[in-house]
Amino acid sequence: MQSRMKRSSLILQSLLTLSVCAGAAKQADAPLLPALSDVMPPASAGQVTKRFAVADAPVRNRMVLLIQDAHANYEAQKHIAEILEHFADDYKLRLILVEGGVGDVGLSDLRKWTGPATRQKLAEERLRSGEFAGHEYLDVAKDYPLILWGIEDQTLYDANVRYFLTVEKNRLSMADELREIKSRIDRAREAYPSPALEELLRKSARFEAGELKLSEYARFLTDAAQRAGVDLQGFPQLKTVTPTGEESDPETVSKEQQAAVAQLRAVADPAQMTALLETAKQLKAKEAQPIVFYRQFAEMLKANAIDIQAYPALAAYAARLNARANVQAAEIWKELIALQEMLRPKLAETPEAAAVDDLARRIERFEQLLSLKWLPGDFAAYKQDPASAGFQPVELDGLLPADQAARLNKAVTDAAPFYESVEARNAVLVRNSIAKMDVENQPIAALILGGFHTDAVAELFVKEGIQVAVITPGVGKDSAEDKYHFWLKLRAEP
Repeated sequence: MQSRMKRSSLILQSLLTLSVCAGAAKQADAPLLPALSDVMPPASAGQVTKRFAVADAPVRNRMVLLIQDAHANYEAQKHIAEILEHFADDYKLRLILVEGGVGDVGLSDLRKWTGPATRQKLAEERLRSGEFAGHEYLDVAKDYPLILWGIEDQTLYDANVRYFLTVEKNRLSMADELREIKSRIDRAREAYPSPALEELLRKSARFEAGELKLSEYARFLTDAAQRAGVDLQGFPQLKTVTPTGEESDPETVSKEQQAAVAQLRAVADPAQMTALLETAKQLKAKEAQPIVFYRQFAEMLKANAIDIQAYPALAAYAARLNARANVQAAEIWKELIALQEMLRPKLAETPEAAAVDDLARRIERFEQLLSLKWLPGDFAAYKQDPASAGFQPVELDGLLPADQAARLNKAVTDAAPFYESVEARNAVLVRNSIAKMDVENQPIAALILGGFHTDAVAELFVKEGIQVAVITPGVGKDSAEDKYHFWLKLRAEP
């Protein structure tokens, strides 16, 4: 089976001109190991969504930057390239570990055939088509001394691809049938209205479309939960993003910040002030996270015996940033979805509305299953209770006849081996990653991996004494699913 990397290499070589490249690759400097709390990608490219520290370890001398992959999504892949370049500059990152390949999958040899401008143009074209991923784009377009290394076991990966093809066949063959079922659901919602539930669904759609801020949606959910009598004790992370009425007035914060900067300028070392102002420029350009600037600012104030509490609005704002920086974004997301799903049946005002929405929820989960978007928690819930993802006939308005329910159930059963094979790969991915880090003597490596693996793989690394920062790139709204499935099927061709 030809890997995507080898196929990409052959395609690119056929298009490159045979001119000698001007310019040499950057020299490989010794990698730097940052503190886990200091790992920050460019704010415009992504964010750290989770940190896995190593507890009680005598020496914390290795780290994996686990970058969650959004396969074939152009904006996400461009951001992954930007994140990798940032860490290559700041931490001298060299080793990039990838799923979907075995051994050396680098493309840097292609640099010798043409100059940087042509390389970047061709790499950009293939990134847009979904043929290249972000790390491949960077390896071709730039001159960093990178090592791109595939960490798969070929036998396990080939089995995973075979199972994928089964799921993909069902996804395509059932598309029209699912559209028909969803049309029935839409008509049934009109026949059995439930205004509170409909408002929740509208808010959810606006949030997913980026039209509603996280804080606004969190406030809507928590308010709805309180009205429905839901105990919010089990949702502690949502409190960190829900407006409390204690938010500082931006204008007051700005005025106090200007005053604090003026006081600091009068006593601080000029080099320190230059560094602070440079971070401020990066913040304005969205190249740095707000917490990076305000931590640096607070440390400089303290070092120069200036009490930040003399500026109460500024102090309160910095404290809230610190509190939010310590929150695991992935945990907030889990709580958000859990509360949303808990509210849906409670907001259905009639048994008929509840039955319609229950089927709608099951269809949503079914589509996520066939689109390979289930997370470990989803699959764990299915294994514990297969009926939770199954279908029973729904006689109400002929919503789901028995024969359709049976076909849906078979597709669920057919998909299970794919998710089981993904889980089986986790230990191999970690073992091969550590082996390569040892061989190359690299204390820090980037690992680009699909989201299904994230928590399990991170925990396996921690057991081996390796810290993990999970980084989620910004994802574009363009649909990349078909492109990703096309290239995955191409891999399976002999």
